[in-house]
Amino acid sequence: MIDKPINRCPMEQNTEKFSIFNSQFSILTSYFPDLTDRQKEQYAALYDLYTDWNAKINVISRKDIENLYPHHVLHSLGITHMLRFKPGSSVMDLGTGGGFPGIPLAILFPETHFHLVDSIGKKIKVGQAVAEGMKIIRKLNTFLTITFIPITVMSKISM
Repeated sequence: MIDKPINRCPMEQNTEKFSIFNSQFSILTSYFPDLTDRQKEQYAALYDLYTDWNAKINVISRKDIENLYPHHVLHSLGITHMLRFKPGSSVMDLGTGGGFPGIPLAILFPETHFHLVDSIGKKIKVGQAVAEGMKIIRKLNTFLTITFIPITVMSKISM
C-alpha cells in the first residue's frame, strides 16, 4: 500500500520536483510500509535539507541529488533486510560523509544510538545540520541519539 503524497513547501512550487519527490518517496514507503508518521516526516524532510546543503557543499553528486531516495536513502537502509539493531545498542558509522547511512538508519531505529564519524569537517557540519533540521537530535532524556565526531587524520603516525 502506498500512502498519499506528503505535501511540503517549497517543493510544491516546483511541480516537476514535487512529482519526482512523491514518486521516489512512494518507493521508500513501499519497501518500508510500517513507518510511523514521525519517520515519514523525517524521511520526507531529507529531500529539501540535502538539496539545500548540496547546493552549498557538494555532499552528493549534483547530478544525483534528484535520486536521493533510491540511490542514497534506500541504499543506506539495505542492511536492514539482514540485520536489526537492538534498542539501546550503539552503532558507529565511520566515514559517514554527509550522514549516510547513519541518518537514515537513525530514523528507522530511533532507540539505537548512532555515532557518525568523519575526518572532513564540512561533511560533519552538513550531517549535523540535516539531523537538526529533522529534529532528530534531542537533549537529555532521549531515546534517539546521534553523535557527530570529527576526526583528524594524521599524515604520519610515529611509533
